[in-house]
Amino acid sequence: MPVKKHAKGESFSKELEKFGRYIVGVSLESLKTVGKYDALNRTNEFYFRVNSSDVFRTRVPNKGNIELRENQSFLSKSDKLTLWSEFVKFKKEEEKVIEVEIQLREEDPGLDKVLAKKKYKIKCPTATKYEILQSKDGKTKAKLKIFAKKTLY
Repeated sequence: MPVKKHAKGESFSKELEKFGRYIVGVSLESLKTVGKYDALNRTNEFYFRVNSSDVFRTRVPNKGNIELRENQSFLSKSDKLTLWSEFVKFKKEEEKVIEVEIQLREEDPGLDKVLAKKKYKIKCPTATKYEILQSKDGKTKAKLKIFAKKTLY
């Protein structure tokens, strides 16, 4: 017996003709450092700042940091460390592009250095791609997974 998913006579076909819905996101695959950024010769405390618009800014992780010593790597298990994700809806005739700025920062008391900053233009839909966010001095690299998939939700 088929399961009914909506009320009698209800249909989303008209809305789906007008709009395209996408889930767009950036997740961290790995983070590796070969340098020392801490003045007191302790561990390096990294975090990410993500700006997707003038209104929405976030810090990842929300509390705490990713602590790495010199020549140490952080590997994210599966897709558990999402830096940013969003459901977006575009009209059929609109350009389907989202801009996201990602910053890699190192935390020190009183001063948070921006090690790397890059703007990504994500076109919807797009195949999953991998990008490298590298610090200005080349000692720290983050591998990012960028995706934009069509969805009905």
